[in-house]
Amino acid sequence: MTVLDEDEFLKKMNEVLLVETDDFEELARFAGLNPGRDFREVCLEGIDLSGCDLSAFDFFGSDLRKANLSNATVHKAAISSAILTGANLDCLKELPSRGPISQYPIIDLSYFPEEVSRAIARSLEKSVKEIQIGDLIAVGSLDLNGTQVADLAALQNLSSLEKLDINGTPVTEEAVEALKEALPKLTVVS
Repeated sequence: MTVLDEDEFLKKMNEVLLVETDDFEELARFAGLNPGRDFREVCLEGIDLSGCDLSAFDFFGSDLRKANLSNATVHKAAISSAILTGANLDCLKELPSRGPISQYPIIDLSYFPEEVSRAIARSLEKSVKEIQIGDLIAVGSLDLNGTQVADLAALQNLSSLEKLDINGTPVTEEAVEALKEALPKLTVVS
């Protein structure tokens, strides 16, 4: 990768800003970045990559926390070692040729309160450390009965969640309504 002086860098960034495309790969190449090399171990927290073709990208070790990957093509993208905490993983129905989705680990579940992580593990009949991406996509029911969980925001990423038991928790009606808005098929038992 060529190192640009400050003036060259500012000129190049101005050109990138004026490009009339929403195609992430095209923008990366226009900026002189190599998708197979220059996106390793970088912070892309919160980036919207929904609907993008990421098949040429290598995100090894990158921070993709809270990234939107819904409907993205990740055919050959290296995401198995990326930090995916809180990312929208709805696209991960078909993954790179490294194997089935159930083989891809979640590196960090810290965005879930500890009691929620344990409840997910119980519902999957696994330990917290065994939970993988494919498991989270498949969580359909969750029992938080009697826990001290009050914040349900992290559950918005559980796109298959259809039943939630919050009996005996300090969860507010506002928190329930916000979660139901994000997960319209959700039935809450309280």
